[in-house]
Parts: sequence; C-alpha cells; structure tokens
Amino acid sequence: MGKEEGSVNVTVREDLVEVDAAITIEDEIFDEDLENKTSTRYLSMEKQVQQELTALFKDMEGFEKVIILGFVNGSVKVRFRVVVKVDKPENKEPVLIANKVGKTLRVSVENGQIGSLKVKKTVELRERPPPPVNVQSADIKQTEAVIKWSHPELYKMYAISSYSLQFRKFGTDKWKQYITTRGENHRLTNLDPDTAYSVRLKSENQFGKENPVVVESYELRKREVERNWH
Repeated sequence: MGKEEGSVNVTVREDLVEVDAAITIEDEIFDEDLENKTSTRYLSMEKQVQQELTALFKDMEGFEKVIILGFVNGSVKVRFRVVVKVDKPENKEPVLIANKVGKTLRVSVENGQIGSLKVKKTVELRERPPPPVNVQSADIKQTEAVIKWSHPELYKMYAISSYSLQFRKFGTDKWKQYITTRGENHRLTNLDPDTAYSVRLKSENQFGKENPVVVESYELRKREVERNWH
C-alpha cells in the first residue's frame, strides 16, 4: 500500500480558479496501464473517478468541472483539477477556493469514501498557507511581552512547518527577524521600556517561503495594547 496522501495546488486564470488535487484510492493497485492514457484500464478509471468527483463537487458554488490529470503509484494516487468560476474579484483569492475544495474533500475522506471509491483519509493543500488567527499580546511587562496566536483553519492540510515572528519599533521601517517556531506563542524579551512595537507573524510551508504572508501588526506598551492593521 502507498502512503496516505492527498495534495492540492492552485492556479488562477481570468474568472476561473483551478485547484489541482490528489487523492489516494486504497483498493486499487497501480500498474503500467495507468501510465498509458489510451489503455482500457486508464480510460475506465478516468471515467469512474471523474464521475464520483463531479458528484462530490457539483453543489459547490461556481463549480465548472473536474479534469483527471493522471494516476501515479502509491496504491493509486489520482491527480485531478477542480475548475471553479468566480464572478466577484473579492472571491477570487486562491486560498478561499482551496479551502472550499479542502473542506469538501475532508468530509468524504474522513468517511473513507468518495462515492464508490475507497480512499485514504489525508488531504494535503499544496498552496501558500493562510496566516495564523487570533493574534494577541499578553503578560506585558516593562521589557517583555508574550505574543499568542492560533493555527489557521485546515492548518494540517497546509502542512504548516513554522510561524515566523518579526518586530520593529513603531514608526521605523525595518523589521527584525525574532524567532521561527512551530508553537502558538512566544515571549519577546529585551524590549526597550515604555516603547511602542509593531509585531507581525507569517505562516510558512514548503510552498510559502518565497512570498511570506504578512498578518497583523500590533503596538505594544507596558500598559497599553493598540491593534494596528497593515
């Protein structure tokens, strides 16, 4: 049997968002026929999987079609593309569409079935991750402050490897790299007394390091915390 695996990648074209995904079928064995797109087995499985995935996604807003991209080894790993039409620019953010695809897949893979297909239970979203949520400060002292946050939705699917925390004195331009952590909080130390600081966090995975996601900035004082969005 292959590894439990699913994956998703996102492409945006004009009014369409294309999400490339993969699921693993448990009760099939990969062979050379599935490498040949003209073979009887390939065409038969392509039709079956396309029908089941179309039935799964047909009620998702803007759903256009499913395209089977191919099969690879790992029990049988199916690569496919979900094409979604978006009418409003604000709804075209790739992570929003990837999340919808991920949530739709999650419901079925948790039950081990997509229609007649017996599938493994893990889905991976292969896209830059969304930022952490519920970022806040706590335990503010004269030269220290704790920054807390929560994992974003579907963080396991995004395989977030770490959160990077940066800070700067309020009013300055240069961000200082403070720490990279896999946790959900960190204490800033050696701050200047009675000085305002801005803090920001980004989520990172193997797809999001080149263009890190900047989230919320805050001003930190010993007796005052003021939220400042950037």
